[in-house]
Amino acid sequence: MLRNAPQEEFFDLAHDRDCVKNLALGAQSSSLLSALREQMHAELREQGDPRMEGKGAIFDEYPHANKANLGFYERFMAGENSRRTG
Repeated sequence: MLRNAPQEEFFDLAHDRDCVKNLALGAQSSSLLSALREQMHAELREQGDPRMEGKGAIFDEYPHANKANLGFYERFMAGENSRRTG
């Protein structure tokens, strides 16, 4: 998560395609944001999403499908050559 990033972002894509003006920061959008937030939470609860019960960390605990890719980003950023020959 970016430091100093707003908790919520809401953009009018029809008039602000570059997502410059965050409407979530304005009071005039508060009722719409509240309705959208409640809709999202209701759908996530209906789907049994573990984040709605404070158990979102489960997504970080799933075993990786390919152990060779564990830590890929960190290794790539450290300059490891990711090309495989064979």
